[in-house]
Amino acid sequence: SGLSDSAGDLELRGSSEHTGTFTFRAASQSTHSVKVPVILGDQIIDKSILQKRVLVKVDTEGFEHRVIRGLKELMFYKEVGFVIEVTDQWLRETGSSAVELYAELRKHGFRPYRVRLVYSWFRPVLKLDPVDTPPSDQHDILFVRSGYLK
Repeated sequence: SGLSDSAGDLELRGSSEHTGTFTFRAASQSTHSVKVPVILGDQIIDKSILQKRVLVKVDTEGFEHRVIRGLKELMFYKEVGFVIEVTDQWLRETGSSAVELYAELRKHGFRPYRVRLVYSWFRPVLKLDPVDTPPSDQHDILFVRSGYLK
């Protein structure tokens, strides 16, 4: 099964040139596809994990906003964060955009941060840089509410 903002069936497309990349977008370079049932992410979340801090990684080749929209219940859990791969062009191909994705998450109280490693005394240190507007390149962004990182 796949995740989306509504249940149904979608075509999962892939390419024989890059066997690790599949998408629900109508990708022109796809060489094969298969019909896949999709459900809302809230339908598969084990509620017992909500007793702990949760970090969700969403990397769905342009379908990220549709996946996030299917996680409405999880979105209201205060101890949740998201790491999302954002590619504006691909989001546009699925009816959204980077600006719309950022705006929806901000509406729910999430702040976007670009994550980077810097070295101090030969040890890696994680740095979080606040992001005002979505960068134009493909990027991974951490979305968390204040207090999540404490």
